[in-house]
Order: sequence, then C-alpha cells, then structure tokens
Amino acid sequence: MKPRLRLTVLREVDVRLYISRMLRGILAGGAGLLLFGACDDDPTNPTPIVPDLTVISPDTIGRQEAIRVHFNTPVTSQTAQDPANFVVTNQCTGLRVPGALRLVGDTLIFSPSQALPFLTPLAIRVQNIRTEAGATLPVTTFSLTTQRPPVSDISWQAINSPTNDDISGISFISRDVGYITTDAGVVFRTTDGGDIFTARFKRVDIPVAFDIHAFRGTTPATDTVYMVGLQQAGSALLRALFRSTDGGLTFDTVRTVSPVLYTLSARRQAGGAVLALFGGQFNTSAVFRYDAGTGGLQQSTGILTSTEHRLSDVNLSTNTTNAIATMAGTRTLIGQGFLLRSTDGGVSFTQVPSPAGTFAFRGSGFINATDAVALGDSSTVVRVNTTTGATTVLGAAAGIPQTVRNVTTGEVTSYQFIKAYFAPGSQIGWIVGRRTTARPGQPALTNGVILITRNGGTSWTQQAVAGQPQDGLGFPPLERLHALSNDFAVTGGDEGFLAARTADAPPAATACAFQSP
Repeated sequence: MKPRLRLTVLREVDVRLYISRMLRGILAGGAGLLLFGACDDDPTNPTPIVPDLTVISPDTIGRQEAIRVHFNTPVTSQTAQDPANFVVTNQCTGLRVPGALRLVGDTLIFSPSQALPFLTPLAIRVQNIRTEAGATLPVTTFSLTTQRPPVSDISWQAINSPTNDDISGISFISRDVGYITTDAGVVFRTTDGGDIFTARFKRVDIPVAFDIHAFRGTTPATDTVYMVGLQQAGSALLRALFRSTDGGLTFDTVRTVSPVLYTLSARRQAGGAVLALFGGQFNTSAVFRYDAGTGGLQQSTGILTSTEHRLSDVNLSTNTTNAIATMAGTRTLIGQGFLLRSTDGGVSFTQVPSPAGTFAFRGSGFINATDAVALGDSSTVVRVNTTTGATTVLGAAAGIPQTVRNVTTGEVTSYQFIKAYFAPGSQIGWIVGRRTTARPGQPALTNGVILITRNGGTSWTQQAVAGQPQDGLGFPPLERLHALSNDFAVTGGDEGFLAARTADAPPAATACAFQSP
C-alpha cells in the first residue's frame, strides 16, 4: 500500500486534509521519474507521493490547541520529531511559533508552548518526513487561524490618570473639559480631553469625596461643580453637598446632613436651574433634593429607613421629572434588592416590587425621561418604567453575561453591575461594573466590565479596552461613568484607572488585531 497523509486539528475544529490521489504512473523504459515535494539524490529512494489536499471543515483552532498530522503508514520517529520538519509560523509577526513535537503511534502532534493571540493566521509546513518503508512524504503546507475573541469591540482606550487612588466621580462638560474626584477628596480637571489632568482642589478638612457633577460656565474658570463628601469640623465629621463656581478651584458647603453621602445625580431643569438628588446612609438611609434655583433642600419621603436596607444609588431622569433609587438588603436581608421610583422629581418615592430572581441592587441609570435600568449583584439588570412601575429582567438572551461555573477547576466567575449612563437623546448607553473569578485556594481575580447597547437597553454586548491585559479585558473594576454623546464617554474605577471612548465606529475583529504590543 502506498502511504497517504491525513491532517486534523483537535477539539474546537476538525480540519482534515486528505491525500486522495497517488502518483498514477511511473515513466517506464528508463525514462525519468516525475518527482514532487522534497528532493533526494539517493536513487534508491522510493517515489514520493503526490498530495491532493482538501479542507473538509472550518480552519479555526483554539489559541493553544494542538495540531495533529495523521499518517496511514508508519513514519520514522527521527524525521517526524525533527523541529526543522514541522514549522508553524505566525503570519502577523513572521516569527516561528515555539512548541513541542511528539509522535504517538501514527500521529504527529505539535503543541504551542503558549497561547497565541486571537485571530492569528498560522502557516504550517511539513517536510522531509520518511515512512519506515523508505518513502519521503512531499512538502505539505496549509493554513489555520486561531479562534475569534469573546469580545471583539476594543473601542475604549485607557487615558492618562493623575492618581492611583480609586476614582469616585466623573463628569465631563465637553470633549475637552472634564472633572474627576478620588476617594481621597482630590478634584482633578482636564482641558484637553484627558491627555493631562491637573490637581484642581484639595482641602484638609474634606478628607473624602464620593461623587461629582459639573455644568458648563462661560469659560472653564466659571464652571459650576457639585460634589458630595465628608467635611471635618473640629471633632465632628459632617456629610455635605459642596459647590464650586470657579471650575473646581474652591468649594463652599451648600448643606450638611446626617447620612454619609456617596451618590449624587444632578441635571438642569427646564428653567436652567440645577436640581440635585443625593443620598447615603448612617444608621438609616436617606435621599435629599436640592433645588439651586430656590436654594431649597428637603428630604425625600418613601425611602426605606430600616437598618436592614442600605441605599446604593439615586438618579434623576433626563427631564428631572422622574427618579429611581436602588437599595441592597443588609443583615437578614443580605442579597436582596429593593427598587423605588418617583414621579415628582424625587420629592417622594414609592417601592416597586423587585422581580423574582434578582439580587441586591448597586446602581442605576436613566435611558430617557421615563425608563431606567437598575443594576446589581449576580448579573442583575432590570429595566424599570418609573412612570408605571413596570419592570423587565434582562438576562443572557439580552446579552447580559451570566455566572459561569467551571466544574473542572472549581472556578466561579460572576458579574456585579454598578453604573449606567446613556448618551443624551440616544439609544446608545453603557453599563460598567466588575467581573470576579473565585479560585479555590487562591485570591479572587477581579476585573472591570463594560457593556454597550445600541437599541435603548434591549440588548447588550461586551466591550474591551485596547492594550489592556487578557486581550483587553484585564482592566480594574469600574464604578463611575459619564457620556456626552454616542462617540464620547469616560469611565473610571479602582487604582485610578480611566478609559475613554472617543469614536462611534467599533473596530471589527480582524486578523492580527490582538497581537501583543
């Protein structure tokens, strides 16, 4: 029997290359032989085989998947395991892919020594392998490509951060001018879209800042900026709403209250005056409503005040008529979430029954004047109509990533969503939060997560940040988010991490796009 060659790839793809036609004739009567493949000057070498290679199924393999070549006749171990005879080339870099060869029975196996980037085209060349009968198999070449990435939209870019402290607030008033706060109470401002942030404000008696919202002035020097945080007054620690009218250079105390303030939502009313909702918890939760037009401050009614309920977020609708508040259970109610809505701009709230199967709520965001999303633990995303109280749970079918349990390793990956923001007047919006992988016997691995919707929150897809580890998914957890338009949004979170999306043309996943820098 004349030897034949069959090529296959394991698991994710089953690529079979068959040699189906052999040399059909040898010139007789002393005529020369028709030779193919590698040459050999040895006149006793049997005639090589003529290959006919046909790809039967898709030519895609896993990032570190073995490539196998099957032979229908025994081959010599010496020639099969000679690295010079099995060459895999990364066509993005032009470099040879390092790996190991082993011969198992009639199967030659090449195993890459490390995972290759997504969408890497590979060129494979097999040559100079001899059968035990003495025949030389022809030079054979074929191509494969590594699998597509789980997230192909890498339209976010990390931007320069002025701090390693956690980002506690983000607010941009234009593509150039924006403000951030840190947990340490420092206010930074950029006037060039985030290329450079400069320290704008820090006072010893304001040790902590939790959120910020800015409004455009005639110049950056006259921007109005609101902030919530803590203020030290002698031995007393006050919780306060602060306001700056000089672009964050100085802040005055607008009001002090009892609860620790850690959430702020502010928008301009129809007449131009700012309306702000802010809140927090100290023993009991509370939300406050501040009207800059009248200077009036009032505490909202209807907020659950039991020590079993902890306020996590409050948000005003785009027209300042409606509002949503989210809460998480404590003590005996740990893991439970509570929703409240308002139809009078946060003057009063009423509870909305939490849909079955949802967990503790950690944040929210308005889609338009009436609809919002409430976000929380274990992939909880609920669409809420704040006018009617109707709710819709968004799950895997809507593109929301769900908890994954690896029965082999024991690892469990879960998602917690914290903040949502929609571009004004647009169907495009984002959700940010964290992805945590619990690993038996090791510390948990925690990263950030970004989701985008283009249809008003009906469906979502995951996004990545260019240049970050884990093919763009290894950035720190995110807690703050602000969007000005479809093509400009900024997010930030732990360790001072900041990223911006400055174009609304998500790059398609293409060959070589994920090569390591």
